[in-house]
Amino acid sequence: MAKDKKPKKPKSRAVKPDPNEKLEVVDRTVILKDLKISAGFVPLLQNVLLHILSQMEPEEIGTVYTKIDIFHQDLITNQEAYKSGEKKPPVFPHFEEMIHTLTTLISYLKGKAKSQGAVVIQDRLKIADLQEAVKALAEGDMEKFDEENVKIEKKMQLTNPATGKSIHGDIGGVPMDEPDPPPKV
Repeated sequence: MAKDKKPKKPKSRAVKPDPNEKLEVVDRTVILKDLKISAGFVPLLQNVLLHILSQMEPEEIGTVYTKIDIFHQDLITNQEAYKSGEKKPPVFPHFEEMIHTLTTLISYLKGKAKSQGAVVIQDRLKIADLQEAVKALAEGDMEKFDEENVKIEKKMQLTNPATGKSIHGDIGGVPMDEPDPPPKV
């Protein structure tokens, strides 16, 4: 009878930290100024938040947002106490902290986007808007399909009336025309 061999334990891929290496720690009390960030990050961050929320039960989501709302109301009511350090913000559990951080950042960036004309209101497409294109496609009439597609694109108004530019901008929400210089080391 063959002796059962234990499977080899895989080697750890973790890199051991250098005990002499210094850590970079962000001072959370400092307000960052003069940031340039693409409005494209708003929907990208919304997608991240939706992914996180999709991992939760609906009741949990309601509970987390209730806690966040209570904190925000308290923050508004007791601004001076928070500013003076007399009152400290609550410590949210890690998962709730991620939701709070993303929700607050999205709200802030969306507010800035609105105030700078980067939010465009457009009508929703209706099923009736698509019927002729779908019919033409089903019948194999590609010329008619292309004509109907042009009509659909016009209804969607994929340009910002204030700038005349496409609302989709650069890839990934990262502005490509003004790269930041590399950080000084």
